[in-house]
Amino acid sequence: MISTLATVELKELSLVNMNITDISFLNNPNFENSLQRLDLRNNQISDMSILKDFNLNEMEVMTLSSNQIADITSIPYLKNISSISLNDNNISDISALLDLPKLDTAFLGNNNITDFRIGEQLKNQGISIYGLYNQNNSEWKDIELDKEYEFEMGDNFNIHIGNTVIEVETEDGKVKIKAKE
Repeated sequence: MISTLATVELKELSLVNMNITDISFLNNPNFENSLQRLDLRNNQISDMSILKDFNLNEMEVMTLSSNQIADITSIPYLKNISSISLNDNNISDISALLDLPKLDTAFLGNNNITDFRIGEQLKNQGISIYGLYNQNNSEWKDIELDKEYEFEMGDNFNIHIGNTVIEVETEDGKVKIKAKE
């Protein structure tokens, strides 16, 4: 079925719940200047490295949620991506998203992200980030009321409650807490 796509020039392609593991079919001259939206959610994709060999020049929206992706370092080769959905994967490093000049929206929930500073950098560039603090890490637990928590000096993080952001900074043996809308 996927091999028949080789002769079709498409703007949108949705292959959801197809147990796809190999995305080499995207290396297709008919997709180079036409494919703008790609939805490959709920498959078995783990290797994205092949993207660097493709010329998907018009790709704007990519949905790769619910796969087995851990490494997204080849994503920056898709320079026109404005929205990417990477929820429910195994991604720990999102720094490659910093190299997407047109990115304005990223969905990152239920991954293994531990360094949220990159997410904050993306937000500071005006990019809407969803699910950044909703990760699968065993280190993260729901905060319980009336319980004490210890942090190492130098730990900085934000707690989001509705539209309020509580910034927590630890430095020189002191904890600074600021709340802002």
